[in-house]
Amino acid sequence: MDTMADPILDPLNDEQRVAVTHGDGPLLILAGAGSGKTRVLTHRIAYLIRDLAVPASAILAVTFTNKAAKEMRERLDRLVGKERLAELTVGTFHGFCARLLRREGPLVGIDRSFAIYDEADQRAVLRQAMADTNASERVFAPGAISSVVSSAKNELKGPADLASSPKGQLDRIAAIVWKRYDELLRENNAVDFDDLLLLACRVFETSDRALEKWQDRYQHILVDEYQDTNRAQYVLLRYLAGFKQNLAVVGDDDQSVFSWRGADVRNILDFERDYPNAKVVKLEQNYRSTQRILDAAHSVVRNNAARKEKKLWTDRQGGSDIVVMQAYDESHEAEIVAREIERLQREGEAHGTRDVAVLYRTNAQSRAIEDKFRAFGLAYQIVGGVSSVTRRAPRSSRVRASTRSVSGRLSRRPSSSRRSRGGSRRRSWRSARSSRGSGSPGSSSLSRGSSTSSSSEPAMRPI
Repeated sequence: MDTMADPILDPLNDEQRVAVTHGDGPLLILAGAGSGKTRVLTHRIAYLIRDLAVPASAILAVTFTNKAAKEMRERLDRLVGKERLAELTVGTFHGFCARLLRREGPLVGIDRSFAIYDEADQRAVLRQAMADTNASERVFAPGAISSVVSSAKNELKGPADLASSPKGQLDRIAAIVWKRYDELLRENNAVDFDDLLLLACRVFETSDRALEKWQDRYQHILVDEYQDTNRAQYVLLRYLAGFKQNLAVVGDDDQSVFSWRGADVRNILDFERDYPNAKVVKLEQNYRSTQRILDAAHSVVRNNAARKEKKLWTDRQGGSDIVVMQAYDESHEAEIVAREIERLQREGEAHGTRDVAVLYRTNAQSRAIEDKFRAFGLAYQIVGGVSSVTRRAPRSSRVRASTRSVSGRLSRRPSSSRRSRGGSRRRSWRSARSSRGSGSPGSSSLSRGSSTSSSSEPAMRPI
């Protein structure tokens, strides 16, 4: 008699199964690229609910993007059924902290109906704070001050901390502006994105009652992309894990590339020091690439000064050779790419340019490639970004719009409100300026002769 396949455990390899079926206690899952980390996270949640009888309401799963959270919930719907997941908490760090502050905000001096200002709103408030403190934008760029303040908040510091140990004149001015900036936010019952993490940590720091309540609520905490967590996120998780320490983190120190925005790879490297009884599972089987690609990648990352030892392998042998081309400048590089696409088409390796994708690191790099593609007559589509042709024309008008004075408006509450995607109320500072025609450009992707794309990664794909 055939036994019914188990949709939770049967699809897993041996290492994945060890991670999924781990019981109580801290768990570190070192998941190499393409090793099925999302599957492990979702199947572990399903296993906790079905096999260990953990209530869905007692599980917190944290990701870095709404897209990842949505994908995780959709997979769980298929595994255990939507009706069993009604009270499961799956979301981003900022989304979770926003919900927490809707309930505990008064403990740190903010009203439960606070607004969350986006980047444009934050910039307007910051400029007003600079004007109020006589900080010249000609000497100190608002973006530079904003970066200093953001970094300090993610380190759980305040204006006084920055003022007491400045690295230079920028830090000294930023500390003064920051104090006024926070005052303006509070006058308008608003917070910025960094405040969500900072204030959530302060709730737990100042209120034992709140800390115990949230620790009791979540029996198991799961975290995706742990190598990208910053100081505030690290401290928040330490608070929530409490004495039970049922914290399962998934990450790969070899993929830590966001130190420039506060990510601290030491969080994952020192996990076993923070949790001495942690179970460590390595996911080294890759399902995405050929062995040739994996060997080349390993020859690079193995030279990292501090890393967890791991080596990816796959059943997929062979594959094309890796080719490295050296160019004189960006124009020459773009020409090499264009000529290679022509060769692929000519020799039948690519059936039309739709079979070719060009990846680049920053949006600014697309200009040289687009110019060369037009010169070669290669049709293309921008995915997840804005074409350089589109970017050039409206730039001056955007700059004029963004530099309009907002003096005198910051004392007024925004007149309109709306519901954000997570259900929390969000006011826009720009609503107070809408009658003047001010605004910021949209962030949706544009392409030549095509509809917009919702992809979050910048890339250019010939069509």
